Amino acid sequence: VVDAELALPAPALPAPPGEAPEEEEPVVEGSSLLEGLGVFWNLNETSGTRFDAIGVTHLTTLAGTDQFGAGIIENALQSVSGTTFKVSGMTPTFLDGMVNASFTVSYWVYFTATGGAGVSHGGVFTKGIGTLTIDNWDGEVQSRINFQRIEFTLRSNSGENEGAQVSFRHSQTLATATWHFVVCWYDTSNGSLNIQVNNGTPESEVPFDPIGPHPSPTGPWTIGGNLAASPLDLYGRVDAMGIWFRLLTTEERSTLWNGGAGLEWPFEL
Repeated sequence: VVDAELALPAPALPAPPGEAPEEEEPVVEGSSLLEGLGVFWNLNETSGTRFDAIGVTHLTTLAGTDQFGAGIIENALQSVSGTTFKVSGMTPTFLDGMVNASFTVSYWVYFTATGGAGVSHGGVFTKGIGTLTIDNWDGEVQSRINFQRIEFTLRSNSGENEGAQVSFRHSQTLATATWHFVVCWYDTSNGSLNIQVNNGTPESEVPFDPIGPHPSPTGPWTIGGNLAASPLDLYGRVDAMGIWFRLLTTEERSTLWNGGAGLEWPFEL
């Protein structure tokens, strides 16, 4: 039998006179979001280059008028109806190979059009092949607004599954003129495409005919449209976009949602 008093841990010794007690380093709730993070654009700039907060994957204006608007946090990148505004960055090799492993993309989107391409096919982001065109949209990673619903697409342009595509659309119809938080991820463990909107229940689709091994799109990453001959321009705003080369947990996605207030790098609540 062990004496209960003897089993108690020894009390912490007070700091010597004249010395401050040691303080434990605070734990930042969003710190795990730094793991596997490849790119994060806060998109707070009002003009010119939109800087990658953690590296050098910066964005520059490709076409249209360089504009900004009110974001979910500070400012946002803006594409206005009637323009072909897009931004495009250089092509880092780690983005070229992203479709060969699990990855996650999160962003906030606010679309304003009441009809036409801005509502039916507004491109939020695209990672395609080539430099100025996308050949039949093959070989791309894309998310867009398709009749006010979020769509997530992977396409193959090589190998035995050349021309195959997986395009999955979330069931929720989104209202215009309000911010929506979207997380898209590709899970190589089961080949599924997944979409979560406004921290709700994720929806998934596993293709009947997996498109298996993916090519490596080498075209620029664009926000607000794509690089095809008939660009699918977004009429609205995009804010706080990040790319992780892993799957985020439920808790991490909820942290980014932050009760609907959003969270950007460095993810401090």
